[in-house]
Amino acid sequence: MVDHPISAVLVDGVAVNKGALRDYIKNLVYDFGDSDDFRTFSVAGVNTAIINDALYTYDPDDLVTADNGTTCVHDADGRRFKLNTLTVAGETIFRSTAVAGTANAPEFTTNGIGTLSSTPQFILVVFGSNNSGAMTVKFDAQSAVALKSPSGAALADGEVLAGRPYLLSATSTEVRIYMSGVTW
Repeated sequence: MVDHPISAVLVDGVAVNKGALRDYIKNLVYDFGDSDDFRTFSVAGVNTAIINDALYTYDPDDLVTADNGTTCVHDADGRRFKLNTLTVAGETIFRSTAVAGTANAPEFTTNGIGTLSSTPQFILVVFGSNNSGAMTVKFDAQSAVALKSPSGAALADGEVLAGRPYLLSATSTEVRIYMSGVTW
């Protein structure tokens, strides 16, 4: 009796075990597009997925977290996939995506930063435009905050370059460029 319509799988001319191949494919990381697209898929057996250009991991122990489209996204069967965060030396680095604003006042969405406070939080950003002077930044529809150089000075024309990564240290009162291989 045949339990699958494919009777053999050959890789580079060598027969491979179909069960092992199925297990291998389930562990590959697939890009599912955005949250809305991902919700249309039933992904039983999948452990990791790219959603909204970020890495998510299936959490089999979580049966209650709501789907917010950012830090937790459900597949078509309600499996909860959680955003993987980047942690360096015990500090979480939040990833931001530019969504609106101008060259000197960009607006970003982040992957779950919450509310800015007096405690610095690290945010990785890529600006969409070069700046032409002093800047403010706005994260997740919070109030705009001044963006400053590592020393705390207002930015001059051309100190922020489009398409390059910047690690920012953000509080509720100011955001400083913490690190960049571009201009500092």
